[in-house]
Amino acid sequence: LQNVYANFEGQEIGLHCWHHLVFEEEAENYENLKKGCKQLDLAKIKYSGFVAPLGEWNENLQSAIKRCGFLYSSEFGYNYDDFPNFPLLNEDILQIPIHPISTGRLRRSHFTIEGIIEYYNYILNKKNANSELTIFYHHPSHPHLQIFESIFEKIKNDNIPTSNMKDFAKWWLKRDKTVFTAKIENKEITIDSKDDIYFRIYQNKTEAIIKPKQISKAEFFSIKRIGMKMKNVRKFDWRILLYNYETMRGKRSYRKKIRESE
Repeated sequence: LQNVYANFEGQEIGLHCWHHLVFEEEAENYENLKKGCKQLDLAKIKYSGFVAPLGEWNENLQSAIKRCGFLYSSEFGYNYDDFPNFPLLNEDILQIPIHPISTGRLRRSHFTIEGIIEYYNYILNKKNANSELTIFYHHPSHPHLQIFESIFEKIKNDNIPTSNMKDFAKWWLKRDKTVFTAKIENKEITIDSKDDIYFRIYQNKTEAIIKPKQISKAEFFSIKRIGMKMKNVRKFDWRILLYNYETMRGKRSYRKKIRESE
């Protein structure tokens, strides 16, 4: 079975955990990560990224991630719906924020399949309109794959470019090192760079994507931003209490299994 995963083509496999918990101490987190890495090594699975259980994060986990030498990690407990960043230092491991709501969380919160699809379509439309990064997550054990069939059908129809996490992390790190100069002279903007990059330029309610030296030939297209529904964000929902209770119960079960196995 392990060789099946090792022979996947066009797929990326990373580490999630050994024990499905994030610990308070660095030593415990490091041991948890190393146990998982060892199993991937034995299965001859190459890996570059790490995603913590339950999306949780703390500084001691970050130190353990760095010690293990991952290219990137992704924990929405640290940050979500944002651009990649470095949690502690510039020399730290790249953090790739995602959208923190999974299909499993929505199903456990008693949303219908139609409601879930409507929700993801709204988020995807909002992020596209606002030129934001979009990363959804999903657990392989959760059913209802028709939700993702619907999402990827929309991605295909809207010509949205896609990438795996590893390639995106490499691209972002390269992007982060680009150097350019910009100046205004005689009311004209000039941008220059030796790197092979593009710039997105905003002007009123329009935007253009250009090479640095093509700014004078920029063609601007109208855009319409979509704001957050703040009333819904601040509104109390009983589903949150239910999900938090079930998460707490799951953690207790994991800790009990660890104690019994010692």
